[in-house]
Amino acid sequence: MSETKPSAPQQPVGQGCNTEEAYHYPPVPPPSYQQQDEPRPERPPPYFAQQSDESYSSNGRVYIAVQQPTTVRLIRPVYESAGDHYLGLSIFLTVLCICCGSWPSLLCTIPAALFACEAQEDETKGNFEGVRKNRQLAIGLNLIAILSFFVMWIVVMMVVWPVKASQH
Repeated sequence: MSETKPSAPQQPVGQGCNTEEAYHYPPVPPPSYQQQDEPRPERPPPYFAQQSDESYSSNGRVYIAVQQPTTVRLIRPVYESAGDHYLGLSIFLTVLCICCGSWPSLLCTIPAALFACEAQEDETKGNFEGVRKNRQLAIGLNLIAILSFFVMWIVVMMVVWPVKASQH
């Protein structure tokens, strides 16, 4: 009782031998996607491209040139926080002017401290133009206070000391 098995092809598949010929299978017909007796589903209406300056036709096909969107970059000035916006300098100069008796300098140091505080508030609000303006005012008033402080001390040294020295 020996059973006969179908023999394998002489050449392995993939080395010049056709699979259908090796196993003697007939080619499989492509599947039918739509039966003739079934009703066809409704299709959307055809789209007709409008001819414009950017479209052209070749061999019955319409090609439309579409421009790619461009990237928009928002440029904002880079702002680095300056810390206290010269508030520390204003307070130091105010204390120095009070201790040394340069009272006219206080007319500059106190408003400078107020402008420095205003610059800090503008920074928290995101008003960078206000920050820039108030910082410039604060440093300007502080510089005027420093100059007036030195002028006051020069006047004191030139006028008061010689008078006191001559009295002794």
